[in-house]
Amino acid sequence: MGTILGKSGYVYVGMGVTPTAGVIINTIDTWSIAGTGDAIETTAFGTTTAAIYKTFEAGLKGLTGNAAGTYDGAQVALSTFMTVMFNSATTSVNCVLHMDTAHHVSAACVITGWTINSAVADKVTFGFDFTCSGTPVLA
Repeated sequence: MGTILGKSGYVYVGMGVTPTAGVIINTIDTWSIAGTGDAIETTAFGTTTAAIYKTFEAGLKGLTGNAAGTYDGAQVALSTFMTVMFNSATTSVNCVLHMDTAHHVSAACVITGWTINSAVADKVTFGFDFTCSGTPVLA
């Protein structure tokens, strides 16, 4: 496997809790995900030397992320996605974050925020933040 270049990435978004239709948003300039994990303390108090240090076990994991790109008013897929963000009570989506055509992260997500930025001397951009619900898949 060779180096994967970011220029090959794109985002596929399926709408709804159980997505029935999806759109490829190919104006994404950047996306990222970050994982977290809980550490559950399991220290047992005692009189031995080993008991002076805390002990932990792995707890629940979480995954959050964001994506941002160029707002292209002519792209129907992007307009559909943004209309759902603005007008729908449902902000659950199925995100497939592609690194290239063969490698991606897929997860059911809840959109937790979105932005549209319009600078006078630059392109209009958009972005959205999400939190994954359930187990993501790395392929």
